[in-house]
Amino acid sequence: MIRTAAIVAPSPVPLRPGGAERHWETLRASLEDAGIAADLVKLPVREHTLVDLVDGYEAFRLLDLSHVDLVITGKYPAWMVQHPNHVVWMLHPLRGLYDTFNPAAHEAERLPEIEELDLLAGVVSEGASWTDPLDVIDLVREAADRLGPSATDPFGPLVLPSRLAASVVRMLDAWALNPARVKRHFAISDIVASRPGYFPAGLHPEVIVPPSCLPQPTSTAPGAGLLSVGRLDGPKRVDLVIDAFKRVADPSATLTICGDGPQRQELEQRAASDDRIRFRGRVNDAQLAEAYADCAAVVVPPLHEDFGYVAIEAMQAGRAVITTNDSGGPAGLATDDVDALVVEPEPEALAEAMSALVADPARAAALGEAGSATAARHSWPEAIKELIAPAAPVKLPPGRRGRLVAVSTYPIADWPGGGPERARNLLGGLSDDGWDVHVVAIAPHGRGHESTVADGLSEVTVEPSARHGAAERRLRRLTANVAITDIAASVLWTSTPELVQALGSALRGADAAVAVQPYLAPAVLELAPGLPLILDDHNHERSLKAQMLPDDEAGQWMLDRVAEAEGAAATRAVLVVTTTAEDARSLEADHGLGPGRTVVVPNGVASDDVAFTDALARADNAAGLRVSLDAPESARIALFVGSAHGPNVDAAREILQIAPQFGDVVFALAGEHSDQLDSHEAPDNVRLLGAVTDERLGELLGGADVALNPMRTGGGSNLKVLTYFAAGLPVLSTPTGLRGIADPDNVAMMATVDRFAPALRTILAESHRGDTDGRVKAARELVENEFDWSVIAKNFSALVGDAIAQREGVD
Repeated sequence: MIRTAAIVAPSPVPLRPGGAERHWETLRASLEDAGIAADLVKLPVREHTLVDLVDGYEAFRLLDLSHVDLVITGKYPAWMVQHPNHVVWMLHPLRGLYDTFNPAAHEAERLPEIEELDLLAGVVSEGASWTDPLDVIDLVREAADRLGPSATDPFGPLVLPSRLAASVVRMLDAWALNPARVKRHFAISDIVASRPGYFPAGLHPEVIVPPSCLPQPTSTAPGAGLLSVGRLDGPKRVDLVIDAFKRVADPSATLTICGDGPQRQELEQRAASDDRIRFRGRVNDAQLAEAYADCAAVVVPPLHEDFGYVAIEAMQAGRAVITTNDSGGPAGLATDDVDALVVEPEPEALAEAMSALVADPARAAALGEAGSATAARHSWPEAIKELIAPAAPVKLPPGRRGRLVAVSTYPIADWPGGGPERARNLLGGLSDDGWDVHVVAIAPHGRGHESTVADGLSEVTVEPSARHGAAERRLRRLTANVAITDIAASVLWTSTPELVQALGSALRGADAAVAVQPYLAPAVLELAPGLPLILDDHNHERSLKAQMLPDDEAGQWMLDRVAEAEGAAATRAVLVVTTTAEDARSLEADHGLGPGRTVVVPNGVASDDVAFTDALARADNAAGLRVSLDAPESARIALFVGSAHGPNVDAAREILQIAPQFGDVVFALAGEHSDQLDSHEAPDNVRLLGAVTDERLGELLGGADVALNPMRTGGGSNLKVLTYFAAGLPVLSTPTGLRGIADPDNVAMMATVDRFAPALRTILAESHRGDTDGRVKAARELVENEFDWSVIAKNFSALVGDAIAQREGVD
């Protein structure tokens, strides 16, 4: 329950009370009216230089408001304040560094070559929302100290505006407004809510239109004349109002201008030729309310205004509004010819509207009455209710028990390889168990799309940005061309705004997240801190990548990134899953997890989808398979299936080494791994088949004499072996290739790579005699009883449900 609140806002230096100040004060009074003890906390903020500005950001970052139940902010840099119940009701950020900032005007800017600015530029170019903002602020100050007065001279690097200032302020705002630090995001208008860059990517703020902050006027009778209210500076376009009014022919028409500002003298000179125009200067709230009461219509034509307090104030007073179609907030609030006249931003068009209402008081009164109804829809009690209400829960499709978000560095829908197959089945098990599962995945170029994988299981794939892709290519050149898309994602995910947006949108309201691999876990932990995380570490990644990356400085750097991502995911997950007991033990030891902290969920196969072929049928099929492989009539067929994963390519190279010893055997290498091999180096009895269709794979599995798996390295367990077992193929594998099989000698023949050739002769001879039939039958039974995906996925879903329930019980 909210009993106390603090409204936190900047106090401009020099002090210029305006619409924002009136907004804060009325918000405080309205909270009090709702029975909430409220305080208005303001700190002075100077905006002469970037150093001044970051001083303000730091002051609010260090502000301790732990003694109140709720904190409400609406402007920079006040939203840097940290509080567990922080609500942002955004008026606007520093517009001069956002939508009105023109990068082209600053193209010639060059930063002095000093270490502090190099570091600062590097940090903000990464845009990492987890970077400590105080470190960024310290770098700005250190640069200012090093450069002295030249830092803030008219062409200095720390002036406002500048490209560096825009980057620094946007980074600080992104940190402050991150959903990890803000409970709810609101905007004062649709204009503010939709402006690019104002809110974190993927976040769609709710809109609460601020009601009028003025007291009701003492008179409701229609007044006469036209009124202009606001600060006298360029964006308010009072010059346009004056130029238009001069075209109003009625000598009895009047224009009263309330407000003060830097353009007052210039505007008075502009109006000097028309004695119907009166400047009243700054007025207090009571005087302003009476000014509204005394007029017939209010002219408010600012350029791209965020909201336009003047428009809502005029409507509350029951006065007609004249605005322009580019005014932003006022135009968004008004409905043309219902409660306002909305015209082109030209003197002639404005003059025509002014003349029409001066000549027709009844029409002006009708527009004003409709404006009153518009204003009545926005009341302070209703605004307070929305501000203090908890966020609405995400609506689930009928029959769904909750919402899960899975993150992956590769697509899972219709994507080849053991990893995607595992993800499809485990996540499919969750959807079968009533969860609504949404996958966000990184896709190769040209693969970004949305798809429905199954009922309750959907996927959105996002292509890496050009910047992300270029950085990954540079990293790959340092690692001897080892594929590093997954590792790169752990450090480059913020470089793809579409990915951040998709993740942020999906994670809001989720019950838990599932990391299909650990590499996008840092993104989940950053964007949704506190959300239960399930890690499916189907390979012990640090151990696996250590076998693949070059043994040099670049390789070690990449391996450190692997350890960071995997360690962060494993230590903070509520459930950690591996595919083998060996991986579980090494993962626990590697990252300091307690014994038994991980749970083994093995890889599997959909046994119903793999036809079991007995020895007799296999002999019949072999003849046709030999023809399709252009193999001699008497040849035996040895099959190896694998993706383009590095350990599979290495295993295939082992086959190329032993193949010349077997003139009576044709080796069929199926899958994308074979595309990585040099066909000119392949012996005559090796067939590099590349990726094959499901139908072709079935022919290979049903007609080959033996299946091979000469893996030297790798992590997790091998799906291909389970497929071999299900198909009824005799299997020869290294011990590494049989990880996760409790009694491998009962279902396969094992040999190390250096003993693979003689073992292959033995198993071919055994197969010919029918001596492998017992192992083949036992292997199929093992798959059906322990390694069928339906069994595995059901167990996995039970583990996930228990982990989430236990976490909710703790919370």
